[in-house]
Amino acid sequence: MSNEVRDELLKKAEEMGLEFPKNIPTDKLQEKINHAETPTINEVKTANKVPSDARSKRIRSLKETRIVTITNREARESEVLSTVKLSVHNMYGSISKEVPLDIPVELETVLIEHCKSIMFTSVKPEIIDGKPTGNSIAVRRRKFSVSYEDVD
Repeated sequence: MSNEVRDELLKKAEEMGLEFPKNIPTDKLQEKINHAETPTINEVKTANKVPSDARSKRIRSLKETRIVTITNREARESEVLSTVKLSVHNMYGSISKEVPLDIPVELETVLIEHCKSIMFTSVKPEIIDGKPTGNSIAVRRRKFSVSYEDVD
């Protein structure tokens, strides 16, 4: 390698604050600079984190509560099921509650959204050209309906 390249590497290493002997081979100096420029695992983890103010804002929004009434829409269970266990685990934390059905309750927004996303499979008769064929079709439906209570 030329002296110009070595001089540039020496200058760059000094700017980065690297310690090295003055008689270091050019290839070793290049390796040292490359190693210093490569982010460590901790630096990568820190760079990928959500900023604390955005994180706390998101956590607060998920923990906001509303008064809702949850009703089971699955006919086979609606007579016998009186509570539902809702549980959410994500990067912001975990929350879990056993919620009574058909009674207004105060519930966190994240649990309400989870409850609205739960599906079940039911069957309905197949009808073609207005006539039943005798076959059944599997249909996915929301398991719970959520009614919001307005509070002034």
